[in-house]
Parts: sequence; structure tokens; C-alpha cells
Amino acid sequence: MRKSLLFIIIIVLVLVACGSPAEPTEVNQPTEAMTEPPAATETQAPTETPLPSSTPDPVLFLDTFDGGLADGWEWLNEDPDRWSITEAGWLAFLADNPGLGASESEFAVTNLLTRQVPEGDLVVTTRVITDPDENFKQAALYLLGDPVDYIAVLTGFCSFCLPDSGGYGVFMEANMGGENLFEEPPFIPREPGITDLYLRLVYDAEANTVTGFYAVEADRWQEAFTVDDPPPFNRIALGAGNLPGPDGSTYDLQAFFDYLEISTAETPAIVNPQTPQPVPTAEPPTQTPLPEPTPLPEGVLFRDDFEGYLQPGWEWVNEDTERWEFMEFAGSQWLQLTGGEGRTNFLLRDAPQGSYVITAHVVADPAENFHQANIGVYQDFDNYIVVNIGFCDICVDGGEGFYMETFIDNNPFEDAYRIPRDPELKDVYLRIVVEEGTSITGYYATPDDPDNWVKLGAFGNYFDFNRVGIGASNVLGNRQVDTDIVALYEWFEIAEK
Repeated sequence: MRKSLLFIIIIVLVLVACGSPAEPTEVNQPTEAMTEPPAATETQAPTETPLPSSTPDPVLFLDTFDGGLADGWEWLNEDPDRWSITEAGWLAFLADNPGLGASESEFAVTNLLTRQVPEGDLVVTTRVITDPDENFKQAALYLLGDPVDYIAVLTGFCSFCLPDSGGYGVFMEANMGGENLFEEPPFIPREPGITDLYLRLVYDAEANTVTGFYAVEADRWQEAFTVDDPPPFNRIALGAGNLPGPDGSTYDLQAFFDYLEISTAETPAIVNPQTPQPVPTAEPPTQTPLPEPTPLPEGVLFRDDFEGYLQPGWEWVNEDTERWEFMEFAGSQWLQLTGGEGRTNFLLRDAPQGSYVITAHVVADPAENFHQANIGVYQDFDNYIVVNIGFCDICVDGGEGFYMETFIDNNPFEDAYRIPRDPELKDVYLRIVVEEGTSITGYYATPDDPDNWVKLGAFGNYFDFNRVGIGASNVLGNRQVDTDIVALYEWFEIAEK
């Protein structure tokens, strides 16, 4: 009886529950659109947007440099002041010296961006915008082993490699143990106006070959060269360089990379037309204008007006980058040199053959012993002649003067001419006249009377003075000063005699 009653009660409760709908609960509506996707749970991975690729699947890695670098990159010789990610999503390099291969023991190139190589077949692709137009400037895609084992496909400049194109080209390099693997270097001419290129390296693991490709349009690949039995490599890299040495560059190359893609393909460099191609997220960044040669009047062999850059051919000796700069002064651009201990920031270039004249416009205020702003002719720093606006209180009354000094290693006693200078005279022209085989004579003039050259002195021209230039110096030897001399140079000129 109890069991029957209990059964009836359960049936009634079930019927009531099924026949009486519950009151609806209140639903909280969002007040604004969601700006972030919901967080993934431990058992449900977030979905991924398909990656663009110019090769068949699978894509192993893609970095479009939008907002930063993907995980897994490693910098070699990073200089954070010389790379950045632009707002439009480009990896920007400001090249430095030297280039890859400059050292057998270390990667000397600045800002080499590397990551580990996956196993098996590889197709590595990038897009770069750059405009190299001086010898050995380049932007490259690499497969790296060590500093003397690497393969690269690059856009660059080499005037003697490609004389017919003026030096502009696409190049492929392969080095093993420091030795070039190419019997005939693969130099491919490039139109100077083509600054936007796709670069690709394809590794066939079974055949053990690496082939380089380039394209002006993403779906029109052209083969550069195939390397059989390539040097061992374990990293992929992007980079840009000026020169394989510390001299000869008049500006730093800029290079902009749009993306780096790693994939595999059974038919390398064959583009599936149905596969979306990588495209820039915005217009590519503009490049800094390159230096324009200064027009030369008749009889002038060289002139630099220091208009924000140096003309080709200059070389810094003991450069201190924090002690020289270009600046606005008196309505024009000037090169400013700040003196340091000893011979810092001497700017030199090759002297012409025969007789010639060097002249410079200088503004300086030497105020302590052995301050000087000078022009000079040099064989080396043991053999040279300079004309300067300087200060020496043991040389002339008050210390302010114009000086012409010679330093010859077989003459232990310095020969010098000196003329007192009005302390208010700080804006001057300095000149040295070189007569081949006879004499070297120094002069100065003032802006108030620029054609009245006052002779300082003359020395016999019996030495191989093969360089000319300018400099600003605080001291000779270990003599210390309280303040640094600051010298401004508006222009420097070499003219025929």
C-alpha cells in the first residue's frame, strides 16, 4: 500500500514539472561590441586565420611584422637604434658596416635577424624594398651556418660586377669555409628603378641543393642559380649591409621587409594562382633622399658644402660619433666638430696629384692652450702640415693666433709660424697652397676682406703628403683642458693651382 501511494506521488510530481513552464530568466545584453575574441579553454584551441602563401601548403611559419616580431627570432649583433617596425607593418633596417663575411670568427654584420631552420625541404620567401646604389650595399635573405658558411640571394650594387647596368643587380652568394663556391658568379642586371623585389631560397633535402629565385611580381619567379652540395646551415636570416669594410660609404642603406614565410613545396617556385599572395598592409615607407654631388665651378676639383651629409671619398680617422654632427648656423648647414683628447674625428680624403689648393670656411673660438681648428696635408700622423685658428699663450701674447705647423718624424723640433689674432676674430678662411716639388704655403683671410690672403709661412715640399682634410683638437699629447673646442665648417674645397 505504501509503495503504491509513493508511486502515485512521483507520477504527479513528474506531470506537474512537465506541464508548468519555468519563469524566464533575465538575459544580460552586451552594451558594446566585443573587441577581443573569447579566451580559449583548455580543451578548445582558438581558430586561426589561414596564412597567405605563395607556395602550396603547408606553411610552417609566417611573420608579417605587424606590430612586432613573432616568437622565435634571435638577433645577432643587435643595434636597437638601427632597426624598427613601422606603423604600416614593415621591418626596417638602417644598415651599418661591415657586411657578412668580413670576419671568419664571428658574424660582424649588425642586426642579423635569425631563426632556426626546420627539417626537410624548405621554401623561404621575403619581400624587400630598398635602393642600394653604392658598391656592396645589399639587402639579403640568408641560410646561415657560421660566418664563413652561408648562402644568400640579395638585391645590391656592384659597379665592376655589372658595368652594363651601372652596378644595379640581383646577386647570389655561396661560401664554404670562406671560399666562394661559384665558378661563374651569378650576377643578374636590375633596372635602377626596380627597388621592390621578392627573394626566395629553396632547399631540396634529397638532392641536397639550394636554389635562389627573385621576382618583380609575386607570381613571376626567375631563377638566379642552384648550389649543389651547399655549405651546412641551421638558421634563416634577414639583413642589410653597407660594405665589407669600414670605409667608402657615404650613407647608410635603408631596407624594408614586408614579411618572412617558411613553407614546403614539391614543385619549388611554382605559384598556385588560386593561392592568395602576400600584400603590403599600407603604402611602403619612403626612403631618405640620397646625397647629391655638389656642382663644381671651373677649376674646382672637389667641394663639400656639408648639407646634411658628406660627399663621397671622406674617411673618418678616430671617429667619435657623439662629437660630430650637421647643424644649422647663420642660415646654412655646417659640419660641427667637437674636440676630444688627442686626434679625434679627423676627416680626411685623398689628395690630388700635382699642385693644388685647399680652402675651408671655419668658425671657432679657441680659448685654452692647444685648442685648434685646422686644415692640413698629411702623409700620416707623424708627418703632416696644418694651418689653424688656435690658442697658445706661450706662443703669442694673449694666446689667440693663426698658426702654421709642421711635424716631420726626422725633425725633432717643430717648425711653426704664428701670427697674433684679435680675440674677436672667430670667423675665418684657412688655405694651404701645395706647389709640387717646391713649397707648401699657409694663408688666412677674413669674411670682411675675403680676397686678402695673409701669408703665415712656407715649408719645402719634400714629402709624400697624399691626404688632405680638417679637424678640431683640444690637446697635444696628455695636456688637459677644461673645455672642448667646438669648430664649425661651412665648406671645404680643393682647387687647381
